[in-house]
Amino acid sequence: MVSVSTYDFEDTERLWIIENKASTQQTFRRMTRRLLLSSNCNALKKNKVLLCRRFVNTQSRTQRQLPRASELVFESFPSCPRIQKDDRAISCQDFTKLFQSLSAGQSNLQSIILLRGRIAAIRVAGSNLAFIDIVQGLDSVQIILDAKKIESNDAESDQVPRFLRGLKRGDIISAIGSPLRSTKGSLSLSAQQVPQVLALAFHDLPKEIRDKELIARNWPLENLINATSMERFRLRSDVISFVRSFLQGKQFMEVETPILAGSAGGAMATPFKTQATEFPEWEMALRIAPELWLKRIIISGVDRLYEIGPSFRNEGLDKSHNPEFTICECYQAFANLEDLIGFTEEFFSLLGTFIESQIKKHYIHLPPGKTFSPPFARLSFIPALEKVIGQKLPDLSNPSSMEDLANLITSKGLRVPKASNVAQLLDSLASEHIEPKLQEPTFLIHHPAIMSPLAKSFVDPETGQEVTARAELFIEGREIVNAYEEENSPFDQRQKLVQQKVMIENLPNTQATGEEIKIGESDENYCHTLELGMPPTGGWGCGIDRLVMLLSGAERISQVRAFGSLRNIVGLSRESTR
Repeated sequence: MVSVSTYDFEDTERLWIIENKASTQQTFRRMTRRLLLSSNCNALKKNKVLLCRRFVNTQSRTQRQLPRASELVFESFPSCPRIQKDDRAISCQDFTKLFQSLSAGQSNLQSIILLRGRIAAIRVAGSNLAFIDIVQGLDSVQIILDAKKIESNDAESDQVPRFLRGLKRGDIISAIGSPLRSTKGSLSLSAQQVPQVLALAFHDLPKEIRDKELIARNWPLENLINATSMERFRLRSDVISFVRSFLQGKQFMEVETPILAGSAGGAMATPFKTQATEFPEWEMALRIAPELWLKRIIISGVDRLYEIGPSFRNEGLDKSHNPEFTICECYQAFANLEDLIGFTEEFFSLLGTFIESQIKKHYIHLPPGKTFSPPFARLSFIPALEKVIGQKLPDLSNPSSMEDLANLITSKGLRVPKASNVAQLLDSLASEHIEPKLQEPTFLIHHPAIMSPLAKSFVDPETGQEVTARAELFIEGREIVNAYEEENSPFDQRQKLVQQKVMIENLPNTQATGEEIKIGESDENYCHTLELGMPPTGGWGCGIDRLVMLLSGAERISQVRAFGSLRNIVGLSRESTR
């Protein structure tokens, strides 16, 4: 017990005002904790935090009177003490496994165990008995606190009531005792001494959060109280572990490539630009894809490699897109499109079995796992789009293909999506009319060459159009995998990148003007490296975020990323500066 005299006059007055403003014990406790966290409070002595645990109703007192010391009860706890090594300490998960065989009413007095965890619930049954649920990770254990048993171990008679009076949901404690299965069947730890408080929760932990803005600003709190959020977070780790295991089992080597460089290449996307202090005269960019770096390593003599890491695109944000995202890309020398399709089908068949097992064992709040049974369906891009439009597509290699395609769509009474070039128009048409229908695992294959400048191309004998050796896997209407044979001719690659630049920047046709169009420095450097000779190579990319969304039943990409989307992260940063 500590007297209120430990406060100076100003803080005592503030505390009394808090008492008069507080209408409930919970409000009083919350406001008092805030007072004790203030820098002006003399009660915050070294290694001690004084917490008011009893509500005193002083509504009838006059405003000039100060509360008497006898009216306030404070409990003194060490503030975040260091823990010591203890061979008796085990995790809640290990505790459950070790003593699962105990039957109802049975105990194991020979085993003395130390458990640590966060208080999830406190149930008091009279002044001498309490049940405390602690959580560590996904596992929960009940601590039985019996004052009579503890007092028999030379504890003070009022030590347990004092401890319980100072306890709160969210506090982190350690408890020492013996395993016991209660008569109701709950596997428990019967405490032999009063538990130790390791850390205090100075804010109330709600049972649930309905305020979406609060969730966006406080991801750790959401994870603390939302079991589904925590299970998605852990499932993401399982998915990444599986991807690594699968690739390493096929002798793929994991590598790391630069995230920050002088320019960004490997995809049609807008990069984030920045500057480095060391090179103030140069503009730097965050990578939009690791592809060009990884293919340089293939050229250097590594036959199989992969990378799992972040990429950044300075573009829009929606349910399935975030400016920062995690991707796995792997490359295999001497692999063609059929090899990549077989690789993908094997990957998803094994992944589905693994995740289904994990969900059954550990993730009770997630929807049942998905199974994937190859072979998957295949759908050719151009015939599928021609079926939607009801007519053959114009020659897509023609400089006027954008206008010709737009006129064709209009003549058929269809809406022309907003697009600045023919590749965007084709992509938008597929996104609107083809992709949403691909609910079962389906490969969309042989995209028009103009859409994939880094892929090998050939003339499709069925349509007469130049297409790529490319396959996108769609599941539930979302692209999950993108794979293709890599263009390994430095001359064809340079020409395709020139065509891409002409299309994006709406430049005049080079054949008509006779002028040479130069590609970006990064692309030119890559083409120069190709001149060393790159073996025929298959490339495969899978977005980790979308993959976890698919397997966990998440509706938004923010639900599967630590701290949410960029909107959540920016909001959190602004909140912390207020």
